[in-house]
Amino acid sequence: MKKISVYIILVIILIIFISRSDYDFKVILNASAQDLTFLGAVILLSYFSTFLSIAIQLRLLDVKEERKNICMLSLATNLLNYLPAKGGMISFGTFLKVKKKVPVNKFVFSTMLIYILVTIFTLLLSLFFIFDERMIRLYVKINLSYILMLFALLLIALIISINLARKKKDNALSKYYLLFLSNKDMIFRNKLNMFYLFVLIFTGIVLFSMRMYFAFRIAGSEITLYDSLLIGVIANLSFFFSFTPGGLGVKEGFVGGISFILFGNAGIGVVASLADRGVNLILTLITGTIAVRHLDRKYFSNNKENE
Repeated sequence: MKKISVYIILVIILIIFISRSDYDFKVILNASAQDLTFLGAVILLSYFSTFLSIAIQLRLLDVKEERKNICMLSLATNLLNYLPAKGGMISFGTFLKVKKKVPVNKFVFSTMLIYILVTIFTLLLSLFFIFDERMIRLYVKINLSYILMLFALLLIALIISINLARKKKDNALSKYYLLFLSNKDMIFRNKLNMFYLFVLIFTGIVLFSMRMYFAFRIAGSEITLYDSLLIGVIANLSFFFSFTPGGLGVKEGFVGGISFILFGNAGIGVVASLADRGVNLILTLITGTIAVRHLDRKYFSNNKENE
């Protein structure tokens, strides 16, 4: 029941937005086939980015897998992430645990590492727009001292927790905590993996920016490539907060907020994001269903073990 309530709340919010918005939704019906085709093509390219992300995570975990299976895993993850509680991520972790004998702590560590790197890289990339007059209005509202204080407190808490765990090694919780932290070796074992991740993160941002470029055109608003990149960078921060199914509502909220800052109209951003979501959902359902069936036949239905 809790899972269904998440979707109900998101639908209610969407209905409220549509009812109170003065946006002419008929504009979407007049969207050109060319823009829709280009948007679909860029979304499919972004799936390749997901494929590389899964491939690099498997490298971090020392798991060898065929490229076709990695492709299917990435497509299935895209689909299952629309389930509540990050279904795709949990399913992927379960698959690694059951079929590849990867300890849960290693999978969690590698996933957290990717999340943290995405956030750090995106924050650094956002500094590229620090001299943009429109973004300055946002930056001046950010209290840098509070942010630095927060990071300092988190660092102190981490150091204290590690020292306490080392002093109480006989404690079961301390043992697991130290085991979890020992996974840091995967960061330094192959530094090329970190380089590949940063390149992949940048590529993902560029692809999402291109999606926004065509999505805004579909929503009836022409934007520059510069503005689409700005939207792509800031909206990518929603990656860290995407705890709703498929990030529903979170990314739309981010894009709507940026649209308000840039153009004084949040509605256009939300509609553009919904247009992107609609095309993406259709392609995800098609490719994800095929991938899930393939993985089911290969690993589960026939009870095959593929190491």
